Amino acid sequence: MVWNNSGGSRENEIYYATGSGATQSENDTSYFSFINRFNPSGTPTDTRTFKLFGNGDLTLEGNYQANNGTNLIYNSGATSYFAGNKYTFNGNHAATGNSTAGIYDVSGEGLTLNSLHVNFRTGSSGARNGVIDSTGTLTVVGDVVAYGTPSDKNYKENIKPIESALDKAMKLQGVTFDWKDKSENILDIKEDIGFIAQDVEKVLPELVRKNDNGMLSMRHQGVVPILLEAIKELKAEIEELKKQIK
Repeated sequence: MVWNNSGGSRENEIYYATGSGATQSENDTSYFSFINRFNPSGTPTDTRTFKLFGNGDLTLEGNYQANNGTNLIYNSGATSYFAGNKYTFNGNHAATGNSTAGIYDVSGEGLTLNSLHVNFRTGSSGARNGVIDSTGTLTVVGDVVAYGTPSDKNYKENIKPIESALDKAMKLQGVTFDWKDKSENILDIKEDIGFIAQDVEKVLPELVRKNDNGMLSMRHQGVVPILLEAIKELKAEIEELKKQIK
């Protein structure tokens, strides 16, 4: 044990050595520790309270508690810290690229999980049942439960009735198809029914978007108003034919 080892900084230092001939790995895994001995009935019980390893790692067997008695590793001036049973992010960090993953407090955005892909694993088996891929596509194995999407009039402008809905509906084609197997596909779906985005784009381009990867996606719910107005147009034609027959 050495005091004022540098000749002026007044530090107290404890040296502990791995031993002569030790390798780097042996040095890194060696440790200095405190052991509590409890001897209530003649048979001592030793409990190691912490380990300080040669590579600088520190292992605490219990919780570290700050002097206020309630917080775990608390420092109000730090950018991130434990307090009670929560971890607080603070500091307005900028998210990094997609080569590393991290959790940040991003200025103007809030809590941000930054990663190339974000996976969700739940249940006793820990199976992957959700993923947000690099294109921003969210895929879940189970059902998505929600009340709906925003549709209030106050969100919208330039509102106009759909024209020639029947003509548009007649140009759409529903198809059956098989999904190609992809490494990121976690859905157990092969046979399916729907539309081809390229075909829909020719009739209803406002429902189709090209993603960053060059692939097309479409808002299927936008087809419903077209079909509704097409039914109305068809009913009007039927009513007109009935009048002519009479």
